[in-house]
Amino acid sequence: DQKTSRVNFLYAEKLGLRMFTLARQYVEYEGIGVRFIVKKDLKKLISPNDFIGVLDYRNERELKDIIQTRSSDFLIGELLPNKTLSKMKLKAHSYLEGNLVKYEHVDSSITK
Repeated sequence: DQKTSRVNFLYAEKLGLRMFTLARQYVEYEGIGVRFIVKKDLKKLISPNDFIGVLDYRNERELKDIIQTRSSDFLIGELLPNKTLSKMKLKAHSYLEGNLVKYEHVDSSITK
């Protein structure tokens, strides 16, 4: 009955190295499952490996569907515009180093 924690990373090319470093830390030190959500035209920059999964999207509607239907405890990405946060039903939870932001769903609370 133990629930495995999961985090989704909304991939941003300029923050890619920082995201991969953080993702590896989550997997190796905290046992958290990691998936990257990647714009379809950037997918070639990321390939699934032993510690991450990759989901791709083509447009904002597909991104919203992934964020709302793929179970995760939180989402990490670059700072998003308020309009995007509203559409995706996300709110900023905390600011991480390297211009990364941890987001949560509006109707949930993060315990991590």
